Amino acid sequence: MTFLLTGSRAALGCLALLAAGCGSGDNGGGSGGASSSGGASSGGGAQGGSSSGGASTGGGSSAAGGSTTTQMDAGVPTACTDDTTGLPAGAVCILHIDGRAIDAQGKPLAAHTLVSACGPAMCNPGYTDAVGHFAIGVGFHIVPGVYSAQVHVRPDQTGFYYALPKAATGPVIALGDLRVLDMPATGAPLTIDRKGTPAQSVTNGDVTLDVPAGTYVRVDVEANLAGDHGKQLRALRIPDALLHEYADPSLAVKVMYALEPFEVSFETPAPAKQVKVRLSFANPAKIASGAAVDLLALGTYIYPDWITPAAWAKVASGHVSADGSRIDMDSGEGVPYLTWIAIRPAP
Repeated sequence: MTFLLTGSRAALGCLALLAAGCGSGDNGGGSGGASSSGGASSGGGAQGGSSSGGASTGGGSSAAGGSTTTQMDAGVPTACTDDTTGLPAGAVCILHIDGRAIDAQGKPLAAHTLVSACGPAMCNPGYTDAVGHFAIGVGFHIVPGVYSAQVHVRPDQTGFYYALPKAATGPVIALGDLRVLDMPATGAPLTIDRKGTPAQSVTNGDVTLDVPAGTYVRVDVEANLAGDHGKQLRALRIPDALLHEYADPSLAVKVMYALEPFEVSFETPAPAKQVKVRLSFANPAKIASGAAVDLLALGTYIYPDWITPAAWAKVASGHVSADGSRIDMDSGEGVPYLTWIAIRPAP
């Protein structure tokens, strides 16, 4: 049975928790995602429609202020049934999106693991079978390059947006293997208070996060439902041999970190305004002392106005310390959200 879910940010949160039902969270946000096994893209545009609007059962752009609806199908679609009037450029009929969810060792994830394909106008869930395969039913015309897939195994394993191939012509998209990795079992507790907190500096593994005083650390639904465990900074360095699975080699990334909580927003208390936090890192790639570096982040569907969802983009500049041991953001630099971070020598 396939569920088609369209609509608001709250609907995306419900999708991420579909197997267990919708739970209340700090921001009502959720995770989307859709992807190719070649990792997130380095660019991309936006399709008409918005995931922060209302809902429709037809799979098109939703009207602002509408309600969230779900639609059930029996099996994967055999035809695209949406209205083709006024389709955006590049839209093609996609019947289903197939792939396999695997762990760090290449073994299939447990049966009935949720995998979603999401974009600006709709989200579609699917589930793995006993050998990790999934088929996400779509049955609509979409622009593949602005959709991505996500395997929903947070917060104990990595959450990542795998961009669908821009050149996909349908009617079936084969993603190949989508690998998730185990996050550290424990981390450094973050203090969270809607009224803001004193300045805090927390470290896990190679990564230190510095949050200015008065900042509200807004975590997403999955982190909230995990209790205190979901509110710990945990940093996983992605093995060098796997970097190409998460970022195109043309980006020249030398080191990459998956971070939890994922899709965190840093804000002032009401009225909310974004706050930039600072990150610093060990230098396991041994980038030269004093060298300039670019810090790239993975775009998120919850905060699509930041950088393109499921794409890598430069978000800050930094330098390696004089002794070569650390990488620090330059003065005045910072990020308003936390997803994944990649580091490369500045061109």
